Amino acid sequence: MAKGKNTHDRSAADRDMGRDAESEEASLQARLAKLSDALEKRQAPSEPNDGGADSARQSLGAATNLGLRALAEFVTAIVVAPLIGWQIDAWFKTGPIFLIIFLILGMVAGLVNVYRMAVGAASTRGSK
Repeated sequence: MAKGKNTHDRSAADRDMGRDAESEEASLQARLAKLSDALEKRQAPSEPNDGGADSARQSLGAATNLGLRALAEFVTAIVVAPLIGWQIDAWFKTGPIFLIIFLILGMVAGLVNVYRMAVGAASTRGSK
């Protein structure tokens, strides 16, 4: 008879543990759902309150970036090319002929680079 009582006690304990495990699992599932909802709310893109101001800021930033890049390309071409011409004149002991030639080539190269950037920017803007 002791054996029967021990089995009865064990099955009651197993049922209690099963209920505890089920309630714990339900509690964990509820916490997981709550955290998932909070994460989705945080990751969801917020609606801009000011309409198109954000896109206007991005457009202004892109235009500023393009303008500064064009300025850097043009100034670099105009500064570096005459320096090369001046150095060639110094090596060959000639007048400022290479300086003038390279200055003209630098201006042309700078204008071509700026033109390519402007055409590239216009084509990417038109395709969006």
